[in-house]
Amino acid sequence: MSKSLGNVVDPVDRLSKYGVDGLRYFLLKEGTLDSDCTYSDHRIAERINTDLANTMGNLLGRLTAPSVNKKQEFVALNQDDLYEFLSAEEREKYNEIYNLPDKVDQLFAEFHFNKGIDLIMGHLHWANSLVQSHAPWVLSKSDKPQDVAQLNMILHVAMETLRVCGLLMQPVMPELSDR
Repeated sequence: MSKSLGNVVDPVDRLSKYGVDGLRYFLLKEGTLDSDCTYSDHRIAERINTDLANTMGNLLGRLTAPSVNKKQEFVALNQDDLYEFLSAEEREKYNEIYNLPDKVDQLFAEFHFNKGIDLIMGHLHWANSLVQSHAPWVLSKSDKPQDVAQLNMILHVAMETLRVCGLLMQPVMPELSDR
């Protein structure tokens, strides 16, 4: 950006356009300690839509849809169901969620916000993949005890991932995280 070239971005205008949390998210995600941030309105809109609306928002929508989560609750986990319905790789990834706060905290403390956000988003992408592969919208149509158990397990695992990731995003997006 250069004032003489006339390509300076007005930060106040961008705050009103993308919101404080959206702009902060983009700058922390795209800005790194070792390179310049490539800014464009297209990139910020794409990042907000891809990460926040599509990844986080769609996951929340899929988990709280009345057709899938009929009681609209955060379902308790039966540990045995993890072994019955998840692969060893899926269980390992799920268990990583409990170490994620320490990893993200360390990265944020070292000002590697982009790496911390990448870890968080990686878990959210995994949760979306898990939901896609286990198809809770199909399981929710069944009254079979095994299907109900698998549905509850998928809802719990994905919701717990979303809960932990949402908490970890609070320093980056305090206003959105409060919702």
